[in-house]
Amino acid sequence: MIRGLVQFYIVGLGILWIFSLIGFSNLLKDNKLISLVTCLIFALFIVSGSVLFKTLQHFTLSKTFDKPAFRSLNFLNIINDSGNILKHINGMLMGKFKHYHFRIKVVKSFENYFLEIVPMLQNSMAPEIEAIFVKKFGYCYFSHLGKEVEASSTDLNNYAFLSNILSEMEDQLYAYNATPIARESILK
Repeated sequence: MIRGLVQFYIVGLGILWIFSLIGFSNLLKDNKLISLVTCLIFALFIVSGSVLFKTLQHFTLSKTFDKPAFRSLNFLNIINDSGNILKHINGMLMGKFKHYHFRIKVVKSFENYFLEIVPMLQNSMAPEIEAIFVKKFGYCYFSHLGKEVEASSTDLNNYAFLSNILSEMEDQLYAYNATPIARESILK
C-alpha cells in the first residue's frame, strides 16, 4: 500500500510538472505546498479506491467459492496477487480428487464463469500424448496442460458438476499413465 502511495504520488507530481510545462497550470511554480498536498490527496484517493476495489473483488470471489460445486470438493482456497494494488485478485482452489491433485482457477465473465482446471503431475507428458489430450479430450495450455470449462451459476449450484469433470479428467490421466504429483512437492 505504501509502495502504491509513493508510486501514485510521483505520478501526480509528474502530471503537474507536464501541465506546467505545457502552460495549462502554474500550480507547480506558484504554490508549491498546495501542489504537493494535491498530489498526496490524488495518491491517497487512487490507493484507497484500489484497496476498496480489491476488497470487493475478494468478497465476490469468496462468495463464488461458497457455491455447492466448490464446497463439495473440499479444496484449499488460495488467493494470488493480493500484495499488489495494480493487479487483479486471482482465486484458485487446490486439492486432491481421488488419486490426482488439481488446481482450479476461476475467472468470472459477464454472465458465466470460466474454470481453468490443471492436473498437477509429477513429470510432464510426452508431446505425442499431450497432442492426444488436446485433440481428443479438449485440453489446452495455461501454465501447464489443462482444461477450460465454462460454467453458469446453475452449474456451480450443482454439487456433482465439478466432481463429474474431475472424475472424467482423472480417468483420462489414468488411462495414459500420468504420474500424480507427490503431496510433499505441493507443499514446497
